Amino acid sequence: MKSKAYAGTTGTIFLGASLLHLWRLLADFEIQVGGGELPSWGSMIIVAAAGYLSYTGFRIATRS
Repeated sequence: MKSKAYAGTTGTIFLGASLLHLWRLLADFEIQVGGGELPSWGSMIIVAAAGYLSYTGFRIATRS
């Protein structure tokens, strides 16, 4: 796989993760991880981190 295709694919995957956690925050439903609940602030961190990684992936994929 070429590096631009790889960066675009990972950008898409991280965008999906970010949007799913943003939806979780807006819909206010619980996520169980290892028998405990993932707190809302955990999803906020994931939205920010995955959003940044998605942005970086798309930026690398569109470089000429």
